[in-house]
Amino acid sequence: WGLFDMHGNVREWCADNLRAFTRKERTDPHGPASSSSRVVRGGSWYYTAEDCRSASRYSRPMEYRLEYYGFRVAMAAG
Repeated sequence: WGLFDMHGNVREWCADNLRAFTRKERTDPHGPASSSSRVVRGGSWYYTAEDCRSASRYSRPMEYRLEYYGFRVAMAAG
């Protein structure tokens, strides 16, 4: 992926809302259009190893703040 030393650094806030996964294959699925919460995914230095994967997803209120929650700054090539 071209990312280094990022996995497990902080639990990452995502722009989408939590939704149930289906068997239908989709690219970049999003949750409900409106919600008072957002998805956080992955683990952090605070959590156990089984949470340190991008498939570990939870819904949290947008006001929820912890020192081990953060976001990833990314830049598109070109």
